[in-house]
Amino acid sequence: MNPPPAKPSPDGSASSARCARQPPRRCSRWPTPRRSPAPTTCSTAASSIPPASRCSRPRRTCRRGDDAAAAALGLRRARIARRLGDWAALQDELRDLGQTLNNSRLPRLERRQLRARVAILAAWHWFGSLGQAAPALEKLDEVDPDVLAADSTLRCDHGNLRGIVLRDLAIARGDAALATQSLASLGDALRSASLAGLPDALQVCAANLSNALGRLVEADLLPADGPGIEDALRWLLLSDALCARWQLGRSSLLNTIFLLRLAALGHLDFAALQRLATTQGLPLPATSFGDLAAQRWASCRARQSQIPADQRCAFLLLWARHALDEGDAFSATDLVRQARLQARKLRDEGARRRYLDEAEALMPQSRQA
Repeated sequence: MNPPPAKPSPDGSASSARCARQPPRRCSRWPTPRRSPAPTTCSTAASSIPPASRCSRPRRTCRRGDDAAAAALGLRRARIARRLGDWAALQDELRDLGQTLNNSRLPRLERRQLRARVAILAAWHWFGSLGQAAPALEKLDEVDPDVLAADSTLRCDHGNLRGIVLRDLAIARGDAALATQSLASLGDALRSASLAGLPDALQVCAANLSNALGRLVEADLLPADGPGIEDALRWLLLSDALCARWQLGRSSLLNTIFLLRLAALGHLDFAALQRLATTQGLPLPATSFGDLAAQRWASCRARQSQIPADQRCAFLLLWARHALDEGDAFSATDLVRQARLQARKLRDEGARRRYLDEAEALMPQSRQA
């Protein structure tokens, strides 16, 4: 009969019977160092896992997720290229996205949404890069209405661009019906942005609606009892208020360009504009057009290189025109010189010549003043 197991002593050492059968332990004050576990390779770890528990999803589902993620990444790069006006990069991304649309592993719903977004970006390329409004409108007409009805964000993007394209077509053809359709599309885009809760898209749509109103009024394509310059300025002030509330568009000059252009079109001095803004509860923090333009120019100084050259040209020339109206010939001359430098950076020959001619037309006025 085997002897009973030895009980541990109070100091943690084994009894004499256990010590006779086991080698002596080290001193309790010097604990035995623990050995590090043997390194486990990937193959060893994989072999220790049962095959059924290695991946809970089928391989086809994993591939579909990878394809959807790659499409989302390409779509984001295309949007960034469009916002920066990098049309060559946008064209490359559209080519890659077109190949993604031919991938049979992409789910049907995601394929429909991707096709709609690619069509809108392709319309931007036709309109922004090539200056072709009619092909851009054809691209927009390819978007499935059912997809637009199910996505407020997509409907906002579609309606915003459609309104801009119809505006240019209306002005080019002198068509009042197209002008009405343009305002209706921009209004629908504004409502969609509001329903989707997108402050950035909301301020963009409000600014584009304001600019469209001003240009259509200038082209005399709106009825006499319809909206006018003051209505356009109210929409633009709303866009500025959204930018200030949500800290949006700090590096953009488009709102300032629209404001200076509308004020010149409506023959409003700064005091009249300030009264209108105060009536809307949105007073302008400036004392003159020159002061307002200088503030807006300084606010985006850190990112001026990212602003497209055509926007910089338009802004500087409008600033110079208002400086002349306010009697500041010295500033106007310097602003025209800067606008000429920016115009020479334009790749579009027609736009470059147009801005240079406008600068040349302003120079004699500044010298006479």
